[in-house]
Amino acid sequence: MASKDGHRSGCPPLSAPAVRADDELIERLRRGEVPTCADPLVRLLAAWRAEVAAGIDAGIDTGIGTGTDTAMTGGQ
Repeated sequence: MASKDGHRSGCPPLSAPAVRADDELIERLRRGEVPTCADPLVRLLAAWRAEVAAGIDAGIDTGIGTGTDTAMTGGQ
């Protein structure tokens, strides 16, 4: 929630360099690049992306975006 001055409550204001750095990180993950940083969250996201990509490359039907994903419906 934003305060009267437009900042998010309890959070420092966003800076343009921080937003650009986040955008670059997302693009690197999208391209499948392996992160060189030690941030555990970044490494987790990269590993997750690699697992999803491996499933897609192997022809595994994930159902993602096709309306056939049964993970949330319990297979129904």
